[in-house]
Amino acid sequence: MSLIIISEAFHNQTINIHFVSISKNLFFNLTTLLRGKNNERWIIFFACSLFLLTSCETEMDKYYELPSWLKGNSWEVLESKGNFSIFLKGVEKTSYKDLIQGKGQITVMAPTDEAFKAYFAKRKINSLDDLSANELDKLIAYHLVYYSFTKERFENYNPEGVDAESETTSPGLFYKFRTKSRDEITTDTDFIDNNRIKKVMHKERFLPVFSYNLFNSKHINAKSNYEYFYPESTWSGDNGFNVSNATVNEYGIVTDNGYVYTLNQVVTHLKRFIINCQKLQTIILLKLSMISLLITNTMHLQQLPMGKEILCFCIIIHQYLL
Repeated sequence: MSLIIISEAFHNQTINIHFVSISKNLFFNLTTLLRGKNNERWIIFFACSLFLLTSCETEMDKYYELPSWLKGNSWEVLESKGNFSIFLKGVEKTSYKDLIQGKGQITVMAPTDEAFKAYFAKRKINSLDDLSANELDKLIAYHLVYYSFTKERFENYNPEGVDAESETTSPGLFYKFRTKSRDEITTDTDFIDNNRIKKVMHKERFLPVFSYNLFNSKHINAKSNYEYFYPESTWSGDNGFNVSNATVNEYGIVTDNGYVYTLNQVVTHLKRFIINCQKLQTIILLKLSMISLLITNTMHLQQLPMGKEILCFCIIIHQYLL
């Protein structure tokens, strides 16, 4: 720390002192410099200033001292646990390392090493190195939720804010949370605009977080409904939530830059399906043709050999196109 003293004139004498370091020799140096008639007041002034500066520094250090329950940024917390090396390797291979290390608020959904090994076996790959850079980026980013969310906010989130959360009678209905994952820019044909080729910028993916509040507000059974849509997963959110297909092992570990939740599975995102106008027009024509066939030939088909079987086949195709 340094003390800045600008020109001070007295007794026809000008003293210029710039950036004098505060140390145990400061008092001696100043008394030597200011030795002379009627300079005792300056000695007292500098002594008091030194005391005040030292006191302020001590109080400020105490005020800004990190609490003992903070264990570091998200990277440091996961690294200290020792069972998230694969996830951290994936973060390091993408552009999100600085974010995880504290350069921004983030909520991290971190699968364990065992979860990644099961994911590799299911995908029939050996490691993260077998994924393309783009695929790896989307996968890791899908585990990074914007901002910092406590367990309670995940369970009762409302985009209108905290006041709306406290006043709602149906908590948990807003269950999708924006992540860092998005598809790269693609091109597609705009058939409405004279078949011009246009760039398509995709929005970020949203991660579903199914809390017990969601099912209570809908008055439906959480376990049976969740496991119907995720048959390879187990509902474990009676006192919390499941994150898409994954169970939460540890909730809301506080970090310097957000929260960490540990998961028993790698969360996989759904693929986006884009149907252009030409394909949509073809589907509509097929549906209209099938409906016309069913209306005009139902009675005739029933009178033919195998007519009922043909009719059933047409109905199945029609339902498939709906």
